[in-house]
Amino acid sequence: MPVTLNEAVAEGIGKAFGTVALAQGETVVAVGRDGRLSGPALSAAMVRGLVPVVVLRFEGQTPEALHRIETAMLALLHKVKPDAKIGASAH
Repeated sequence: MPVTLNEAVAEGIGKAFGTVALAQGETVVAVGRDGRLSGPALSAAMVRGLVPVVVLRFEGQTPEALHRIETAMLALLHKVKPDAKIGASAH
Protein backbone atom coordinates (compact mmCIF):
# COMPACT_ATOMS: atom_id res chain seq x y z
CA MET A 1 0.00 0.00 0.00
CA PRO A 2 1.77 3.18 -1.15
CA VAL A 3 1.78 6.12 1.25
CA THR A 4 2.67 9.69 0.41
CA LEU A 5 5.24 11.15 2.76
CA ASN A 6 3.58 14.14 4.37
CA GLU A 7 3.86 15.90 7.73
CA ALA A 8 1.55 13.47 9.53
CA VAL A 9 3.54 10.48 8.29
CA ALA A 10 6.85 12.17 9.17
CA GLU A 11 5.59 12.89 12.69
CA GLY A 12 4.54 9.24 13.05
CA ILE A 13 7.99 8.12 11.89
CA GLY A 14 9.53 10.43 14.49
CA LYS A 15 7.36 8.96 17.26
CA ALA A 16 8.18 5.40 16.24
CA PHE A 17 11.90 6.09 15.87
CA GLY A 18 12.01 8.00 19.15
CA THR A 19 10.25 5.19 20.99
CA VAL A 20 12.74 2.60 19.74
CA ALA A 21 15.74 4.88 20.36
CA LEU A 22 14.62 5.63 23.92
CA ALA A 23 14.00 1.94 24.61
CA GLN A 24 17.59 1.29 23.53
CA GLY A 25 18.92 3.99 25.87
CA GLU A 26 19.50 6.69 23.28
CA THR A 27 18.70 10.23 24.41
CA VAL A 28 20.00 12.17 21.39
CA VAL A 29 19.26 11.69 17.70
CA ALA A 30 20.10 13.77 14.63
CA VAL A 31 17.60 14.68 11.95
CA GLY A 32 18.87 15.50 8.46
CA ARG A 33 17.18 16.39 5.20
CA ASP A 34 17.91 17.07 1.57
CA GLY A 35 17.30 20.28 -0.36
CA ARG A 36 13.75 19.60 -1.52
CA LEU A 37 11.18 22.29 -0.79
CA SER A 38 9.28 19.90 1.49
CA GLY A 39 12.40 19.28 3.61
CA PRO A 40 11.91 21.94 6.30
CA ALA A 41 8.28 21.00 6.97
CA LEU A 42 8.96 17.25 6.97
CA SER A 43 11.99 17.49 9.25
CA ALA A 44 10.08 19.80 11.63
CA ALA A 45 7.24 17.26 11.74
CA MET A 46 9.66 14.43 12.48
CA VAL A 47 11.20 16.45 15.32
CA ARG A 48 7.69 17.06 16.73
CA GLY A 49 7.27 13.30 16.82
CA LEU A 50 10.62 12.81 18.52
CA VAL A 51 10.08 15.31 21.33
CA PRO A 52 8.27 13.71 24.25
CA VAL A 53 5.86 15.78 26.28
CA VAL A 54 4.62 14.55 29.62
CA VAL A 55 1.57 16.03 31.30
CA LEU A 56 1.16 15.29 34.99
CA ARG A 57 -2.27 15.71 36.55
CA PHE A 58 -2.66 15.68 40.31
CA GLU A 59 -5.88 15.55 42.33
CA GLY A 60 -6.34 16.15 46.04
CA GLN A 61 -9.28 16.48 48.42
CA THR A 62 -8.12 19.96 49.49
CA PRO A 63 -5.82 22.60 48.03
CA GLU A 64 -3.30 21.72 50.74
CA ALA A 65 -3.40 18.02 49.80
CA LEU A 66 -3.01 18.90 46.13
CA HIS A 67 0.02 21.06 46.91
CA ARG A 68 1.58 18.30 49.03
CA ILE A 69 1.05 15.69 46.28
CA GLU A 70 2.34 17.98 43.54
CA THR A 71 5.43 18.95 45.55
CA ALA A 72 6.28 15.33 46.36
CA MET A 73 5.84 14.13 42.77
CA LEU A 74 7.88 16.97 41.30
CA ALA A 75 10.67 16.25 43.80
CA LEU A 76 10.69 12.62 42.65
CA LEU A 77 10.72 13.71 39.01
CA HIS A 78 13.74 15.94 39.67
CA LYS A 79 15.56 12.98 41.25
CA VAL A 80 15.16 10.80 38.17
CA LYS A 81 15.41 13.59 35.57
CA PRO A 82 17.26 16.60 37.06
CA ASP A 83 17.33 18.47 33.73
CA ALA A 84 13.57 18.12 33.07
CA LYS A 85 11.93 21.32 31.89
CA ILE A 86 8.84 21.74 34.02
CA GLY A 87 6.26 24.38 33.27
CA ALA A 88 4.08 26.17 35.78
CA SER A 89 1.12 24.37 37.26
CA ALA A 90 -2.29 25.26 35.89
CA HIS A 91 -4.26 25.33 39.14
